[in-house]
Amino acid sequence: MRKNKENLNEKPHSDIEKENIEDIFSNKKIKKTIIRAKIKSIFKIAVVFFVCLVITRFGNYYYLEYLDDKIVRQNTYYLNISSPNIEFTGTSSQIGFFSGQAITRYNKYVNGVRVSLGGVKYNYGFLNKNNGKFEYTVDILPRLPENHKDIEEKTVYNGLGHRLMKFYHPKASFKKYNNDLKLLDGLEDSKNIEIALSFDRDYSVSEVQKLIPENMDLGWYWVDTFNKEDIIKMNDVNNPNRILLETSDEMIGFKGKDLSNSRYEKPEERFILDLESLDKKYKDKYKNIFEILEDSNGNIDAEKIRIIGVVVTGNKESLSTLRDKQWIKSSSFGVIVDKF
Repeated sequence: MRKNKENLNEKPHSDIEKENIEDIFSNKKIKKTIIRAKIKSIFKIAVVFFVCLVITRFGNYYYLEYLDDKIVRQNTYYLNISSPNIEFTGTSSQIGFFSGQAITRYNKYVNGVRVSLGGVKYNYGFLNKNNGKFEYTVDILPRLPENHKDIEEKTVYNGLGHRLMKFYHPKASFKKYNNDLKLLDGLEDSKNIEIALSFDRDYSVSEVQKLIPENMDLGWYWVDTFNKEDIIKMNDVNNPNRILLETSDEMIGFKGKDLSNSRYEKPEERFILDLESLDKKYKDKYKNIFEILEDSNGNIDAEKIRIIGVVVTGNKESLSTLRDKQWIKSSSFGVIVDKF
């Protein structure tokens, strides 16, 4: 009797095997489910990563392209008004991941002959604190004499060996004025010459256009942007910056001709456009210019643009016609090149 009861409590062997088989299949099912879940998770992560990568890549490109365009344009506006007789000939850009670089090349044209001056380089990016700051690709900084007072007496050259033009404000007095027009006879007939003319007073743009003969290139107009305090400083004989070199930040003006050497009819309009297009950084830098040139409504008044000098280029024969003109207070050679 007892034996029968014990048998009743025991499961048949076949049932145990069946349960074990079910457990095995159940574990396999769970493992497959886990694997599928992991694969789905990895796939989702990969998709999210890929989408983020694409968004970051395109976002990086378009943001850096925006920075590139903005920085190049702003510096072009700035250099247009602060670089006597310089033409910009193109910009090349390299955009990487989170950073980029642009190089703008520029030249001088001396009576149609191109003179390369290298260019300016800009680095920019997400974490770049110096976005918009540029540096020259070649050394064009002036080689100043040890005694700054010697600038009045000596010829100054830049790192490329080019002679730098000197500019003299008509309301400032100097012991000596350059009169390089008298030196034309010492030059060969085969030379093309760049020369800065400083005037005896300020003139309107239209008056200047009549003063400069059509047989020479009128490359650049020097605008009077100096207030009374500036003139007082310029008349101080101990001021080392009395005479302005073409590389000076205070040399403000605008181009007089296009790349085909044709004169602009109203070049001051381009100057006004460049000034108004400057961003806050440059507008703060040139705050005094806006104070001098703006009308009561805060707009730049073309009638207030007064010219106190120009840069012209020509050959020996054409420039000789400028000798002994009463309206020329000083003349200073710049770059001199062969015609061919």
